[in-house]
Amino acid sequence: AAIPAYDAEARMKTWGHWQTDVLAGAALGTAFGIWAHDRKQPLILSWLPGGFMVGYAHSF
Repeated sequence: AAIPAYDAEARMKTWGHWQTDVLAGAALGTAFGIWAHDRKQPLILSWLPGGFMVGYAHSF
């Protein structure tokens, strides 16, 4: 968690991103991580621009 926090701070200090951009990205990344971790379905099908993706998730 230290590296993303450092990167976020560095982007704001160099005026690369606004604070709202960094906070929105952190919220979206956290929400997606929680959603992906709690998924019960092992088969992943996703539409992408110009095609689709097929994946399989398995825990050891």
